[in-house]
Amino acid sequence: MAQGSQARRWKGQRIVSEPVDEVFARTLLGDYDDDAPWAAVRELHRAGTREVFDKAAEWCHSTEPLKRARGADVLAQLGRTSDDPSNKFPNESFEVIYSMTISEKESGPLSSAIQALGHIGDSRAVPVLSLFQNHSDADVRFALACALGSFAENALAVDALLHLTRDEDEDVREWATFGIGALGKGDSPAIRGAFIERLNDSF
Repeated sequence: MAQGSQARRWKGQRIVSEPVDEVFARTLLGDYDDDAPWAAVRELHRAGTREVFDKAAEWCHSTEPLKRARGADVLAQLGRTSDDPSNKFPNESFEVIYSMTISEKESGPLSSAIQALGHIGDSRAVPVLSLFQNHSDADVRFALACALGSFAENALAVDALLHLTRDEDEDVREWATFGIGALGKGDSPAIRGAFIERLNDSF
């Protein structure tokens, strides 16, 4: 999933050149999808240290929604590089984000948590992710359509994606269709039927 999919709504490793707290503070500046805070998030991704993990995990439990969202954004791709696309602390990151996803009520942090579970790619997330396919907020359903593409070979994920291909929001439908068609290898009458239904969509 491209980070740009997140930006619509709301590369080796190097050590952060300034105190970690200051980089984290920069993730809160401006609007959620501005370039500057996302540059700070990517800097924390590249650092990938235990200190960064601990701070991001702490933020996931903050009383401030934006901090919770940014904590999830950081954990989503912590330590990932062009040479090593895996999360630096996959199991620990999964546990923090999974717990956050279950308890989160705000749409912004919830969208970030859902996206993060997709990036981490642990299939244990699929059952809880599938619970959000009828969420009232289109941003959450959009995040879900993006995240489920990481599990496009999982039958439960495919079922949820098929449901989302009929969503009232065009972007949700587009990403759900992409998740099944471009990221998955499945073929069934239901999948073919979903593609036929989307032939008249503008995307």
